[in-house]
Amino acid sequence: MTQNNKTELTKIEVADFQKVGNYKQGSPEWHAARSKGLGGSDMAAVMGLNPYKTPVMLWQEKTGKVVNNLDSEKMQIGRDIEDFCAAQYTKRTGRKTRRSNKFKVHSDYPFIGGSVDRLFNIDGRLGVLEMKNVSNESFKNTFAGGIPDYYFIQIQTYLFVFGAQIAHLWVFV
Repeated sequence: MTQNNKTELTKIEVADFQKVGNYKQGSPEWHAARSKGLGGSDMAAVMGLNPYKTPVMLWQEKTGKVVNNLDSEKMQIGRDIEDFCAAQYTKRTGRKTRRSNKFKVHSDYPFIGGSVDRLFNIDGRLGVLEMKNVSNESFKNTFAGGIPDYYFIQIQTYLFVFGAQIAHLWVFV
């Protein structure tokens, strides 16, 4: 393969990564968009810091060796009550939020992307809101030492992808 062929392939791959749409989170289209790169929730697995997914498991998903388009019951419940949780965030903080409704990729690194739960604005600065819905017991175990690394890495990825300056983690217990 010549250098020009490598360049052309890269341009095609980048164009493919940059196809972004308004996909309902969890839909087949959303999963297809996420499969082309690394999302915020993938980053901790890449680093070996995700207690639910190893780097090998992530590699198997991204290379099509296994298909993991199924969400756990907890993930589905979390999405089902997301509007309620966002309304509670607004009620308690006074900050209005809006949906992003898309899988966004970074403009310079199109293999890195993410779907935030909500966006907000404070004094002209863009913020990302990541919401987690957990049981009281899970909260005590998961957040005993502060924000878990895998959530922190996910949020840092969203700040990077969206060019946001602020992030809030809203944990609904």
